[in-house]
Amino acid sequence: MKNQKYYNNASQHLGEIQITTEVLETIAGKAATEVKGVHDDFKKYQKEMGNFFGMNTRGLGAQITDDAHGMIADVNVRLDYGYSVPDVAIKVQNYVREQVLFMTGLYLKEVNVHVISIAPEVQSEEG
Repeated sequence: MKNQKYYNNASQHLGEIQITTEVLETIAGKAATEVKGVHDDFKKYQKEMGNFFGMNTRGLGAQITDDAHGMIADVNVRLDYGYSVPDVAIKVQNYVREQVLFMTGLYLKEVNVHVISIAPEVQSEEG
């Protein structure tokens, strides 16, 4: 199991606020799925694949790492067919960075988007 790192968010003499890596990963993963063009059942897909291969599914949608220069998010997405991959990826980068900053006050130095598949277009059944 991955060691949990705590990020200390400055408070004004009221005490410490600590945010775990898992919380940041959850925010980043959820934000990515809210962007139009990201396949909506991606979380279910990730869990099924993780369970099939016997993997720990925590953080599969996003992983947060940090180095001496700042925090980096790696986000895995599955896109809907028919959307521009670069356009959706840029929207994911911006939205993930915005939501992490809004919800935690922490800045992501990088948001790397990994498009792992394209969901096939659903065919309607007409007469």
